Amino acid sequence: MKFSFISASPNEGIDEREGRKSIAAFPPLSILYLASVLEEIDVEVSVLDQPALGLTVEETLRWVEKENPDVLGFSTFASSGQTAAQISTKVKEKNPNVTTVFGNHYATFNAERILRKYPAVDIIVRGEGEKTVAALANCLKNGEDLKKVRGINFRNEGKIVTTSDQPLIKDL
Repeated sequence: MKFSFISASPNEGIDEREGRKSIAAFPPLSILYLASVLEEIDVEVSVLDQPALGLTVEETLRWVEKENPDVLGFSTFASSGQTAAQISTKVKEKNPNVTTVFGNHYATFNAERILRKYPAVDIIVRGEGEKTVAALANCLKNGEDLKKVRGINFRNEGKIVTTSDQPLIKDL
């Protein structure tokens, strides 16, 4: 099984709407933590920091195609959620079998809205993702029922399912 993660660039036009021009990139630490957890359970992982590399959506799509992941995860913020949704939609058009996952603050607090608005998003990881992503990887790898994974939202037969919260990690 292979997970690829993308730290998405800010939504297109965000600076113009606010009357400014800015460039910002910061290390995607949450993705790096999750990648480390997955590597410990022998899951192949790749990471793309789209804003740091200055990649366009098209260049990012080429990276995804080259990586050919089973699962494509996005670290989402309000400022990058639309870009992540755009990429996931285009990825699903080419490869409907890839499982797309959104996580981080924006996804946590907007889980149901994201799943209703963006059919290309399959799963939302809520809260701290370290335990959840490991459980999700094992579940997907073994073909088990997603309802067993704590801390996620997903669609099942047209309805949004919310599993119980994953307990907070006491000592990272």
